Amino acid sequence: MLLRSRKKFYLILLLVAPAFAQELTAQSCEGPSVTISSNDDVSSISSCGTYNGDIIIDKSATGTIELTGISHLKGDLTCNNASDLTGITFEKLVTISGDFTLAGLPRLADLTFNSIMEVGNIAFTDLPQLQTLDFATGIVTADQVVITNTGLRSLEGLEFTACNSLDISNNPRLISIDLAGITNMTEEVTILANGPSLDVDLGLLKSSNGINVQAAGSLNVSSLDTITGTLGLSYNTFRNFSAPSLTLVMEIDINSNPLLNSLSFPLLSEIAGDLSITNNSRLSSISGFPELVTISGNLNLTGQFASVNLPALVDVQGSSNTQTTINNSTICVIFDNSSIFKGVQTCTIGTQSPDSLPDDSQGTTTPTGTDSGNTDTPNSEPQDTNGGSNSSGVSGGVVGGIVGGVVVVLVLLCGGWWWFKRRHRSPKAERLHDAADSTPELPSGRHHEKAELVGSNNFGDQKPPSELKSDYKERVELPMDNYVSELEGNNVYEMDTHPRPRSRLKQYAYSNPIDTPTQRRSTRLTEASPKGSLEVSSSSPSKKRTRDTLSCLPSITTSNENNSAVKQAEEHGCNVATPPSAKKRRSTTKERSARDPHNPDNKLVDSLRPGLTLVCIGLNPGLMTAATGHAYAHPSNRFWHLLYESGITSKKHHPSETRDLMDLYSIGNTNICARPTRSGDGLTREEMQQGALVLDSKIAELRPEAVVIVGKGIWEALWMMKKGETKFKDPAFHWGWQDRDMQLGRVMGNNGQIIWPGSKTFVATSTSGLAATLRPEEKLAIWRPLGDWMIAKREQAHAARSL
Repeated sequence: MLLRSRKKFYLILLLVAPAFAQELTAQSCEGPSVTISSNDDVSSISSCGTYNGDIIIDKSATGTIELTGISHLKGDLTCNNASDLTGITFEKLVTISGDFTLAGLPRLADLTFNSIMEVGNIAFTDLPQLQTLDFATGIVTADQVVITNTGLRSLEGLEFTACNSLDISNNPRLISIDLAGITNMTEEVTILANGPSLDVDLGLLKSSNGINVQAAGSLNVSSLDTITGTLGLSYNTFRNFSAPSLTLVMEIDINSNPLLNSLSFPLLSEIAGDLSITNNSRLSSISGFPELVTISGNLNLTGQFASVNLPALVDVQGSSNTQTTINNSTICVIFDNSSIFKGVQTCTIGTQSPDSLPDDSQGTTTPTGTDSGNTDTPNSEPQDTNGGSNSSGVSGGVVGGIVGGVVVVLVLLCGGWWWFKRRHRSPKAERLHDAADSTPELPSGRHHEKAELVGSNNFGDQKPPSELKSDYKERVELPMDNYVSELEGNNVYEMDTHPRPRSRLKQYAYSNPIDTPTQRRSTRLTEASPKGSLEVSSSSPSKKRTRDTLSCLPSITTSNENNSAVKQAEEHGCNVATPPSAKKRRSTTKERSARDPHNPDNKLVDSLRPGLTLVCIGLNPGLMTAATGHAYAHPSNRFWHLLYESGITSKKHHPSETRDLMDLYSIGNTNICARPTRSGDGLTREEMQQGALVLDSKIAELRPEAVVIVGKGIWEALWMMKKGETKFKDPAFHWGWQDRDMQLGRVMGNNGQIIWPGSKTFVATSTSGLAATLRPEEKLAIWRPLGDWMIAKREQAHAARSL
């Protein structure tokens, strides 16, 4: 009987054991992670065809780690700081869905992956002994690739046909980069400080967000058509550079390439940002741009060139700076044309240092409207190079004396003629002169420019509103309660105006899909308090005018279905779709499209919600911002660069990520006026006044911790609103954090006590590519304190979460 029972037990055990073993194997293949210190630890997962988790090679691992079983890894493969690890071998591994990270492995010399083809991200850092990649089949797809500080001699084994971001830097033995299989990159290509005379082949690449190449001996981009970022070439040793297919680019920066003697961009017609060609000592002529018509940013040319040949150029919207060591006065004549060069033009020839001119420079500086050919000065006197005599037998000193005497005589004659005319001026001319002297100056504040146009008081052919005189007085009563009924914590507030993009570049660079107006059925804020009123009066008797100041203003929309504010605006006689305009001028097609409520391209978005850390405040949307629904969307705008470079964001974001900033960094975005225009003079003074009031109330309701004013012109409008002044007259103005009494959104109680002190207010520079009064490094220095504050906020939040 006992024997029979034992047989039954063994039989059951025999039947159950395989299933039990299979269950154990399945459990070992499900992660979430496994740590390998030696080959003995590999056995626990060696039978897995697919491992669902991370594989971590411990820093205590030595020798070579071998894994032969796994074919697919649904997780990360990581090895950091294993100082005695010499090799890693994965025979059958085909895909890594996560990150493939190797860092700080000073003795790693063998990396064998015979079957690897697909990887999520690659990061190889500090691998000085690794000279080759033994990837037999070759990795064909990866999202982001970073290879820095390695001993690699080539990238054989990386056979990419799809890759979005590439950073290959500081690999001193690397002599070639052959990535001719890649056709498109959504992010930047960075190749810096690798081996001498590095050959870079990107022959099939058609588009990229940016290309930055330094210290290369050759660069092939023969198929490159579009760069939505910057083309940067610095410290390279190639003699010629050609981009034969390039038609669209944001910026070009070609700097300090000592052997470069020619450039070729035969199809390029427009640069959306800056063109900078500087300190290329063998580049004797600025040429190679036969079709270049427009530069939307600045033009910066310095070096030892003897000529500038830009035959098709008709529009430079920013400033121009030209400095050359060659004393050729005809160069500056090219830039003496205000119809082409809209900003400040500076041309300096014969300089000793093309980078910067000291105060006592011997060069000839030619600002706009001066004759660059005038060299009759002691500093530019012709030098005698023939033993003290010239071909005419007259010494240089005699010639200089004659010329100087002629100049003095001409000056005296002109002075005498002017004195004579003034002494014998007719009574009529005297009266006209006196009348002109008595004409009052144009008061500041008569109109408002966009942030990038601060300093320009040119009204063109438009007149400011006649009913808003310089001596008007304003009284505003806006209660902080009852401004809106309720704001949900997760609402995103949107505005609804929107024209079309201006060119193919904008459509290509920022064509991300966005929900249509029918999909985002949004309505305006709930009706304002009946106590809100605006009273405008002047010194002369006039009829008192009182109306709801919020009924005709740029609106915010939420996901609620309440249309009461729209009806209220219509009852007040306001055209909801078209903001008021006192300027009588013909509207452009794009501006009419922006005001059309039925235009399907209307995608303007205002990203706000209660309790944000920071809100960025602009003046009003440009046409591209309105068309794409993305803040600061024009490629020449430096807003996204400055956010990253100052530390406000931890990476450089794309304008299409405007809404994402709320979740990633608690950063929102709004404008003082919602109506999009081509330039700032499209806004009226009434819009600015009312927009400032609404903005202050909006900040009071949503209560962000801080706001940043993106441009001094916007701050002037807000300062006048808070001070009740008709023009800006703050002698103590300064960039950066403002005083507590100037914080936006302050909430006061009925008895005068402060309920909420308002948002900390930071005034920063304009980010427009047209605002060239400050250099990029000066703008960054102004923005950086705000970045330091945001970094501290992120660290505090991280520390709080870790508790």
